[in-house]
Amino acid sequence: MNRRARTTICTSVAGGVAVGAWVAGDATVAALASLGGAMIVGEALELRPADRPVLPVSFAFVLVLARVGSLGEVALTIVLAELAAAWCRTARRGRARRDPAVRVGVFVHRIAAAVAGVVTYRVVDRAFADPRSTAAVIVGLVAASAVMLAVHATPDAMRRRHLGAGRSGRLAEIALITSGMLMSVGYGGLGARPGMGLWAPLLFAIPLLAAWYSFERLESTRRTYDQTIRALSLAPELGGHIRRGHGERVADIAVTIARDLGFTIDELQALESAALLHHIGVPCVDDPIATGQPIDPLEVAEVGSRILRSTGDLTRVADIVAAEPLPYRSPIGDDSVALRLAQVLKVASAFDDLTMGDPRSAGAAVAVLYSAPGYVYEPRVLAALDREFVTRGLPFGR
Repeated sequence: MNRRARTTICTSVAGGVAVGAWVAGDATVAALASLGGAMIVGEALELRPADRPVLPVSFAFVLVLARVGSLGEVALTIVLAELAAAWCRTARRGRARRDPAVRVGVFVHRIAAAVAGVVTYRVVDRAFADPRSTAAVIVGLVAASAVMLAVHATPDAMRRRHLGAGRSGRLAEIALITSGMLMSVGYGGLGARPGMGLWAPLLFAIPLLAAWYSFERLESTRRTYDQTIRALSLAPELGGHIRRGHGERVADIAVTIARDLGFTIDELQALESAALLHHIGVPCVDDPIATGQPIDPLEVAEVGSRILRSTGDLTRVADIVAAEPLPYRSPIGDDSVALRLAQVLKVASAFDDLTMGDPRSAGAAVAVLYSAPGYVYEPRVLAALDREFVTRGLPFGR
């Protein structure tokens, strides 16, 4: 049974409970069951920004649940909805299906974020003299949204040791939270003005679904872009000019170093592309065997940067590739971002050349880089390399 069939079964059960409660005259249970079913569907629909962990659409319905029934009833609804979503998730392909620990981790993580958001709303709501006032509702929803997103992003931020988010991540958060707030305000109303009830989540889910579809198309485009970059990076390897896996390893090493140095998400993405493509000019220069002369790194960088600039969309990547063979000459804070990133790429590439992908050679390789003349490598970049791959012993071989 696939995930869609399981989701259909779970939402049908939730819908049956909602109808039964409505017939029995229990509006609260009907609302909880309906929103629980919406959460199950929302767990299957995820916004996938490039620079943040995936955001389930179910978080928007949590903001509506925050205004329904007692805290215990809402918590039970969230747990049951997440249990159903976890069962549906077992039919998913990939690592989430193979590794039960991943499924359990997602289950606990989603419950923690949702319950934290609901509790935050209730606490803020009670701090106001009139819990139904406009200020109480808006402030409570904003606080609940912030806490829920913070709890959701914390594990990924700890893993990456980076708290920032780029434009894609912020837009995804805004789309999710504004839709959830509209649903919540529409459901319960403001002040003396009554709400629309369950019609509000149904109505305001339409723009949220449009945002989800847009992010799905963006994810497809980004995946195609990444696949193209990685395919192009294989050209020097397949031609026998560099070792297999060099581009992938250098990209991993460079991004790890740059993250340690505090570069932004957008800069990390540009650096990763540059690392994958920094040898793309090698097949275009004269054969050293035929000429009897070694390959000039400056020529390779110049040719590669011209190729990348010709695309019109990789100018920033081209600037990093062009600056990669240049020696370090001034403090890292005094150079342009492209030059600073190029120094990271230079160190990462030299490190992989020395270790040949073997983590056991990391210490010796770093010692060799430190012994180079002071104008060759940026000291702060070498220090970050030492911290990550010698002191912490991060793996990098493929």
